Amino acid sequence: ERLPWQGSQRALDFSISATPWHALSGDGVEDADDPAALACIIYPAQPAAKPRGVSVSHRNLSALVAWGVRLFDSRSPVRAALTQDLGADSALFEVFVTLCSGGALVLIDDLLSLQARERPTSSAAKLLSVVNHITVTPTLAGEMLRNQWLPKGLRSVVLVGEPAPQALRESLLAHPGVKDVWVMQACPENCGINFVAHFGEHAKPAPWRNSSSSRDPIKDGNGDAGVGAPIDGTQCVILDAQGQLQPWGITGDLYIGGAALVNGYWGETANPRFIRNPLTYFPTLGNTLFHTGYRACWHADGRIELVSTQEEA
Repeated sequence: ERLPWQGSQRALDFSISATPWHALSGDGVEDADDPAALACIIYPAQPAAKPRGVSVSHRNLSALVAWGVRLFDSRSPVRAALTQDLGADSALFEVFVTLCSGGALVLIDDLLSLQARERPTSSAAKLLSVVNHITVTPTLAGEMLRNQWLPKGLRSVVLVGEPAPQALRESLLAHPGVKDVWVMQACPENCGINFVAHFGEHAKPAPWRNSSSSRDPIKDGNGDAGVGAPIDGTQCVILDAQGQLQPWGITGDLYIGGAALVNGYWGETANPRFIRNPLTYFPTLGNTLFHTGYRACWHADGRIELVSTQEEA
């Protein structure tokens, strides 16, 4: 089938299990070992009437997984509850990082239903009993805390999709057995996540921070934990209107680049939030930079302060 905004691109119907994959896809199967080849298209929740697909390559997924598996490398195998819709920004992290780290996904539909969360079924409670990691929104985490529905064997929590209040983070870390809480900022254009802040027993300072005044190098103007540090392989630059680096203390537009950054949106030849990298002397940024929507400035101690946000293009 073809969806209205896809033009000639075909949409795979996964219910047709007997049809060979190559017959469905038409072409591109022979290029599956090309890092730049398309791995998937995700359609995160957006207010716009027309869905905007994010084209994720094998290179992007590899960068996400290479970073993500290190979050769990010193723990026993992860058994994660699949609580996010597969179209959610964090779905790539939740599925691929869990499986590639040797873990298992536990499917619990009830977690997506408010009514079921208030009155958990026996089957959901049984499934939760084997879970030791969850990736949830702060709202859902708060509900699970209030209803005493957090798994007894829970060791780690990822909060994503909304601001995570300090009180919630502290309450989760006070839960018996929980050692780590990560607060991740969703960014579909960076394979789902661009910044992460780590709290708890195993939290470490960001390796590229030059000051010991705070755990995370990127903070907001109120001095809260902010959005944390960029994931491995993602680099930040602050540019002026001419695409040149801003000096310390001068506000500019915060861009990201690196291996996890996608090349653009599906079916769009250009978008103002994606620009060609003007800093050719920084090849690790890649060919493309993405405007995060933040206005920010560098501090002399290596921190980035978020000054304001801009409306999405």
